Amino acid sequence: MMGALKLMNNIKIRVKLDILAGIALLAILSLGLVSFFLMRNINSVSKEISDLWLVGVNETRRMDTITSDYRLNQFRYITATSQSDKDEAEAYLSDLKKEMDMLLKKYSNYDIYPEEQQLVSLAKESWQNFLDINTNILGMAKQGNVQESWTLFHNEGKETYEDLCAKLLDL
Repeated sequence: MMGALKLMNNIKIRVKLDILAGIALLAILSLGLVSFFLMRNINSVSKEISDLWLVGVNETRRMDTITSDYRLNQFRYITATSQSDKDEAEAYLSDLKKEMDMLLKKYSNYDIYPEEQQLVSLAKESWQNFLDINTNILGMAKQGNVQESWTLFHNEGKETYEDLCAKLLDL
């Protein structure tokens, strides 16, 4: 130990500073290499997030919008005073159904986790329940049973709508 201190005392200050600068340079280079490896890991994780998660978020947001539009057009159909308004609402409901079916199918074809696959299945089931109630609502309205259609819209229709919205939120 004393030999090392004696050796350090005998070295010129310039050499000591050069050794210190070399050690600092090695430390900086090591930190740079470590940061490059960590950035590569961050890049792969962010790619997974953008490829899997964000696509799903956009799809479920669109599904939620379709569900709300569908509910509004059920109301529009029930309250329509002319046949042309009813035909227009029914055509829009048909378009919304096609788009929702396409989005659910598209979402289930993504490379998603098994838990998400189960949530998609639950959302599809809830969507089908919602459509079944819709068929009853529109059927009653077509037969002229507007009051019964209105009651179904507010009771079972509201329950299935809220259930579907909850399933989509879980997605």
